[in-house]
Amino acid sequence: AAAAGAAAAGAAAAGAAAASPVAGTAPPPGAPPLQEQSSYGRVLPPSDVSYSAIGEETQFSARLQRIGTRAEESGHAAPFICTFVSAYASVALGALKKMDAELRSEAFPGQPAEEPPAAEAAERFFWERLASESEARVLYCSDVEGTAFPTGARDGPTARDARWSLQQIASHDASLLRFVRYDIPGVNTPMLYFGMLFAMFCWHVEDSNMYSISYLHEGAPHRLWHGVIATPLISSCELTRGAKDVVRRLAAPGLIN
Repeated sequence: AAAAGAAAAGAAAAGAAAASPVAGTAPPPGAPPLQEQSSYGRVLPPSDVSYSAIGEETQFSARLQRIGTRAEESGHAAPFICTFVSAYASVALGALKKMDAELRSEAFPGQPAEEPPAAEAAERFFWERLASESEARVLYCSDVEGTAFPTGARDGPTARDARWSLQQIASHDASLLRFVRYDIPGVNTPMLYFGMLFAMFCWHVEDSNMYSISYLHEGAPHRLWHGVIATPLISSCELTRGAKDVVRRLAAPGLIN
């Protein structure tokens, strides 16, 4: 699951790992790249990279995300339940940001409106809220086909910025996806995601099948990701299948059959 602040994030699968350095210290001589050690990495683009911002009036179809505690069941782990109401409402980006600001002021009173809460504080509040008896409701816009980067510029200053566009990854010489002759949204063409504070998505395995990359366009500078790295991945899958009585409420039935 991942909790995020109000943000526009592009996502696409990639046929080749990002070649840019991962933020942080370099690995020792002879060690594999940090991306290979952890299966995850963060890339920091130049600070002057720009993109065509999405207008505040742009409308998106939003899902209502409802998170509440489950009724206790003897012998079964049942901490919380998350449901989605698809196509709940059409909402403008500006309105989504306003609702997010109101939620942040309620969750973190005294926090300046222009400053997002610290990542540690946001995650602590998120998990404590899941353990409470109240139901949390946030809006989440997902799987919006498109990109916030320029799509037609070939010359001028925007051409350099467009190199960071996820639209370019599938056609890269090192990507096997360049041989796919039709568009597959989320695989060889990007999609946009917009979420309020505490919006989340469930555990999934698609990112283990191909490399996956997201670009955070705006919003809180941190998104929180919880992932199982490649080495113990098989063990985690065996756990979901071998301990059905424990995890049957935590994983989709199709994953543990």
